[in-house]
Amino acid sequence: LCGDRSGVVYQCPPTLRIRMPCRSASLGMHCDADYARHEGAEINFWVPFTRAWGTNSLWAESEPLRGDFRPFDVEAGVGVRFNGSRCRHYTRANDTGLTRVSIDFRVIPLSLWRNDWGGLIGDYATEVLAGPIDLVEDGGGTGPSDDAPG
Repeated sequence: LCGDRSGVVYQCPPTLRIRMPCRSASLGMHCDADYARHEGAEINFWVPFTRAWGTNSLWAESEPLRGDFRPFDVEAGVGVRFNGSRCRHYTRANDTGLTRVSIDFRVIPLSLWRNDWGGLIGDYATEVLAGPIDLVEDGGGTGPSDDAPG
């Protein structure tokens, strides 16, 4: 997940999101650090249970303040790891005609966790997974798509 030998602190339970076709965005542009109790060391994970692309997806910039927003274009069950604490992200009005179902959660390497807010990441409860945690790559989830519509 994040290559920390000490372990990780993770949001538990994850947030379930259902993005139905609609005419308005459900999530305005933000980075998690805009809100209280978020740390710079947070790593965001976003896992759609349905195919996600174009306007039914989550849109993010590739680096903080770069402004190169693209949708994550991924198949069902493929997770995406991104710097949601510092990179802005949002949704658009879903005009695909299909509902997207996803979960998201945040992870902080245990060696970097300050625990300044009573065990919370944002408004979310946390759990600790101690011990070596190695980075896992499967080649599936990529960053925002360069060829996605939008």
